[in-house]
Amino acid sequence: MSRSQPDEARRQQPLIVRPSRSDEITVLAELAARWFSDAFAKDNTPEDLEAYLSTAMTPEKFEEEFADENSLFLIAESDNEVVGYARLRFLARSDAIEASAPVELHRLYAAGDRKGAGIGSALLKECCKQSVERGCDVMWLGVWEHNPSAIAFYERKGFRTVGGHQFLLGASVQNDRIMQRALKAGDT
Repeated sequence: MSRSQPDEARRQQPLIVRPSRSDEITVLAELAARWFSDAFAKDNTPEDLEAYLSTAMTPEKFEEEFADENSLFLIAESDNEVVGYARLRFLARSDAIEASAPVELHRLYAAGDRKGAGIGSALLKECCKQSVERGCDVMWLGVWEHNPSAIAFYERKGFRTVGGHQFLLGASVQNDRIMQRALKAGDT
């Protein structure tokens, strides 16, 4: 199917979620920066956004994260096009989380033109599966307090708010909710 077909036809292509390969990291970093910017540019200054992207969403930073043995990148693709990704950080801790083997859902993003197509749900399902297979008992994440659609998504998926922390976006100090959900065998 060509990219010139309507978005609705593209959304009907099978969605595949799989671990990322090292040769995809540069492209993934570029997509991640674009999707992050698409999601948050309207609510932040260009200077703060650029400062964050120039340190957190570079190919070099993604290569460093990919090389971390406690990190896993998952890619969602449809029709050989990357349409979303997630990053897990195994054994990452937060003071708000009580768990013997926690996993942080550090990032989960879908292409802006694909929101509502089930990409986030598919990625989260695979994140849970991968985490249970590695013996994790709790999944947690930080989500910006001014992102009601993401908060509602995670609440529908069984996450609950258990605390908060601050997140630095450039020079802007922002507040994130810490949300968690228990994991168990067979969890998806």
